[in-house]
Amino acid sequence: NIRITLCNDCGHIDKRTRYRCNNCSSKNVDHATRVIGYLKRVSNFSSGRQKEHSLRHYHIHNSKGEHPVVKEMDYCTE
Repeated sequence: NIRITLCNDCGHIDKRTRYRCNNCSSKNVDHATRVIGYLKRVSNFSSGRQKEHSLRHYHIHNSKGEHPVVKEMDYCTE
């Protein structure tokens, strides 16, 4: 499970965690994650659920074929 990026301006969806849209360069982005099989915007979570979400760890496949476990905050890129 990964946290994806949704652009609120052009609607582009990126399967990586970004803070700027790869399509239109807008910083007006939101993030979503899968909850029980459905994508949900993190901004729509309750405040308690948002705090819990920031503590989650994600498994990322890197170019070496390794699967390191990283904290949510470690995966954020510009």
